[in-house]
Amino acid sequence: MSQPILRTGSARRATEPAHRRRDLQRLLTSWWALSARLLIAQAHGGADEPDDLTDAVRAIEGVLDSRHPLTWEAVQTDLLLALLNAEHSGDGSTSSTGCLVCRRLADGLPDPVRQLIGLELAR
Repeated sequence: MSQPILRTGSARRATEPAHRRRDLQRLLTSWWALSARLLIAQAHGGADEPDDLTDAVRAIEGVLDSRHPLTWEAVQTDLLLALLNAEHSGDGSTSSTGCLVCRRLADGLPDPVRQLIGLELAR
């Protein structure tokens, strides 16, 4: 009976950067989506509970800080500035779907961040 050929560590090292990149992209995309939902809930109300969204955003920030500290530090200022610029007070007559600022938030991560982490640029 023959022994199976075991792969060496080089194959694992080759997939490790790809796995880390996908993990970073997923975490940052989730962070952005939840942060956008928080701004939308604060501006227009809705079913989302701001305290729950805040807790979820903070949890993702903790994971980003522990798994990807250098990249998180590099993109954090751009992300927070984009959110600060998107902060607005909605009125009762405009829904989040009709709000230009909210629709822009739904486009996803800002282009400079997308480019830095290897995602395609938004349309």
